[in-house]
Amino acid sequence: MYISTEADNFIVIFPDTIEAVMAAVEMADAIEAYKKELEGTERDHFKIKLNGVGLHCGKGVLVDMQDKLAGETFTIAYGIGEDLCDGANVLVS
Repeated sequence: MYISTEADNFIVIFPDTIEAVMAAVEMADAIEAYKKELEGTERDHFKIKLNGVGLHCGKGVLVDMQDKLAGETFTIAYGIGEDLCDGANVLVS
């Protein structure tokens, strides 16, 4: 497993597709539960805004010497999460 961040995105590469989907759903559920706990409290400003989670299954993710990711699989997953997701959904391609 590889874990990284870019801007306000959390990026994880899983060796197993099913584990990736299960982790994405669990993360989205945990963030939404946390947001509900904060509703109507003085800590409301600590809410996390989650557009959603983008997953793309494929090979060929490259990690350069600065820990930046590249490759079609990464680019598609990043685009799904950044541009297509809304409402804390998990989208898989």
